[in-house]
Amino acid sequence: MAHPVTWFQIQGKDGKALHAFYAKVFGWKMTAAPGSMVDTMMVAPEPPDGIAGGVGASMDGRPNVSVYVNVDDLYAHLDKIEAAGGRTAMPPMDLPNGMGSIAGFLDPAGNWVGLWVPPAKAAAKEATPKKAPAKKAPAKKAPAKKAPAKKAPAKKAPAKK
Repeated sequence: MAHPVTWFQIQGKDGKALHAFYAKVFGWKMTAAPGSMVDTMMVAPEPPDGIAGGVGASMDGRPNVSVYVNVDDLYAHLDKIEAAGGRTAMPPMDLPNGMGSIAGFLDPAGNWVGLWVPPAKAAAKEATPKKAPAKKAPAKKAPAKKAPAKKAPAKKAPAKK
């Protein structure tokens, strides 16, 4: 698969109740999310096929389930999505604690889907030196003007005695 789903998110009004539910039903191991992610627990991926995810409270209190697709360039994929009939729903943003960058879109049916650039790829993209604008060649200096030749002091007439 060229762009696998690498993250899921399950949110609702009561994040703590969701944590307890999914831990009890599926035995998911969860740890507190780093940074400013409100009431979200991180779900560790289960080998061999599981993916990581998050369970917690939504910002607006409404329930939702989202998947995030791994991409190399958020802007390029949002352009492709819009050309194919989708719509950007969340512009690109960096995640806290160096967790990469995300964006979101609505597909033609109105489903919200996330895009994710993992930290290693996001960091590599930022570290790629941008081509500096061409430097102008320094202006050639005009040859220095020669100082006028000093005149030899005039000979004084001998003093009369």
